[in-house]
Amino acid sequence: MADVILASEADHVRFVQRHFDEHSYKTVQLARFVQSAPLDESIKEQLAAVASLTPLPAFDVVDPAGGDQKDYDACAQQLWELSQVFALLVEQRST
Repeated sequence: MADVILASEADHVRFVQRHFDEHSYKTVQLARFVQSAPLDESIKEQLAAVASLTPLPAFDVVDPAGGDQKDYDACAQQLWELSQVFALLVEQRST
């Protein structure tokens, strides 16, 4: 079972909340987690803090669907960068 569900859009978080409420406590927008997680807490506490926040479109990773290659590249780059920061946060809290 997953310890965390990372979503790229607020709508994805709301989908999990509606259809899988028992997993809402570990479902967060990736960009929101990276920007809002309290650094002095455990991963479990960080997830709880961010999952308790209202999902906001301001933290969405822009969906490149219908765009050109530049849009897909920008989306991939943003997801890569956010994932790297998330990995660093998780690594730091697990040591």
